[in-house]
Amino acid sequence: MAEETTQGNLDETPALHILKQISNGTLDPRTLSQEMRQDCVRHMWQVKGQDVSMIAAVLKVSDKTIRRDKTEITAQDAQAAPADFR
Repeated sequence: MAEETTQGNLDETPALHILKQISNGTLDPRTLSQEMRQDCVRHMWQVKGQDVSMIAAVLKVSDKTIRRDKTEITAQDAQAAPADFR
């Protein structure tokens, strides 16, 4: 039985599941919170190796938004890294 994703638990849904819903047309990516969009960007960029324009097209935002998200993701990753890796 497939579990339906509601807006209330959308931020708790793994990025891959969200991306599948976007691909299926069952979720409009413009309704994602910034945090969830950035999780999707992280997955598409770091795991799948997709470029800015492809990510922007899938998530229906501008290239500038994706570049900004990538900058924030990089900063978050740097803060999360142990001190001996900085």
